[in-house]
Amino acid sequence: MGKKVILMTYEPIPKAKYGGPGRILTLIKQYKATNPRRYAHIKILSILNLFLSRGTFLDKEKNREKWFVKNSRLNVKIISKFRIIFNNLGKTPYFLREILSLIYLYALILIGSYCIIKAKSIFKNARVLHFHDVFSFWSFYTASLLSRDTRKIYKKVTKILTLHSPGATFKEYGIAMRLRDSSLSCIILKQLERKAIVNSHALIFPSIYYTKHIINDLHLNLFKKDAKKKIYIVYNGIEGLLNLENFRPIKMTYKREVINKLRLPCDVKYLILSAGRIIRLKGFDLLLKVAEQLYPRYGTRFFFLVIGDGPLLDELRKKSPPNMLFLGFVSEKLKRQLFLACDIFVSPSRRSTFDLAILEAMSAGCAIVATDSGGNVEAISDAGIIVKTTVQDILRGLEKILRNESLLHYYQSAAYIRFKNNFSIETMMSKLLRIYNEFFN
Repeated sequence: MGKKVILMTYEPIPKAKYGGPGRILTLIKQYKATNPRRYAHIKILSILNLFLSRGTFLDKEKNREKWFVKNSRLNVKIISKFRIIFNNLGKTPYFLREILSLIYLYALILIGSYCIIKAKSIFKNARVLHFHDVFSFWSFYTASLLSRDTRKIYKKVTKILTLHSPGATFKEYGIAMRLRDSSLSCIILKQLERKAIVNSHALIFPSIYYTKHIINDLHLNLFKKDAKKKIYIVYNGIEGLLNLENFRPIKMTYKREVINKLRLPCDVKYLILSAGRIIRLKGFDLLLKVAEQLYPRYGTRFFFLVIGDGPLLDELRKKSPPNMLFLGFVSEKLKRQLFLACDIFVSPSRRSTFDLAILEAMSAGCAIVATDSGGNVEAISDAGIIVKTTVQDILRGLEKILRNESLLHYYQSAAYIRFKNNFSIETMMSKLLRIYNEFFN
């Protein structure tokens, strides 16, 4: 066997919006292209891409790359359709949601296993299978029960599991399907998740906070002597938006461009950015109230911009004060300009694992104000301001920076340095390679 590593997820690739395994593997694939020889042994696989292409895109590398580029918009549309269905589930009777969720759960695994069996040639000579969600693990495990060739691969390879969701997968599935944790689907998925963790040779978590959180949710003891489980912490990494130490003149240029492009009021002094899916968990309703309280005192001098779409977008747009603008979904080019133009980034999340948007903001030299949810404290450390998840605390944290320009500059520099030292994609890839080499040796 060679030294081939396959990184797998059920999500579509490329994935431009939101976080999760699809987004992380998209970033890895893009980074891989910068040094193809060094990362030639690493392959990226999306089960959903495999299903949509009926396995044909795996036959030739050129076909696979063409399909990768051609279907980026299609993948965004598919996610949007699924989200619309999930958002309307709350209107259906509970027993019907139970039945639909069970069908959906087993359909995901069976479709995934079918795709893996059909494309089994790609797993030839693989030494490590790195699963980035529970569904890809169970798709492969089910395929190993149905196919003798896949069973041989499953027994030989090292299995590594990384989990990216804000909580245990069964809890996130319950939230998406509008189900209680005691529902049959959630109970089954909880057992599947436990077995996926127990049957993996190693576990990689995106933060220390999440490691403790998921172990508590699943009632696991992975630290006892007989567990024999290797656990690693590998922070999510992204490609930085700035490469210069003296970045403030560049940010001023981008700020002027964005103010003109979006036709913002001419008296804007500071741009305050936030980004993510517009749902209750992300806390944008709290940020809206913060903007409302700042407007009577400062007018449009402190202007809020929010990137992202979701079920609450139209509702929050109608309520937003004159110093706030919800932009919805924006192109990658405009998103980059916005991050580079903004002075402060606010993450008002009620719940988060390890917010990629915070890392993007740090890489763009933004001062960070974030709630103490999930892995935010771990990501920011002392390079930003951590607040409680309340309107008044977010407001106090913001005003502390807005009233003191030297403090703003300090936090901008501190955030940029922390990103460079800990959260670049180069750092993440070097850590992953070290882990893979441990198993090769």
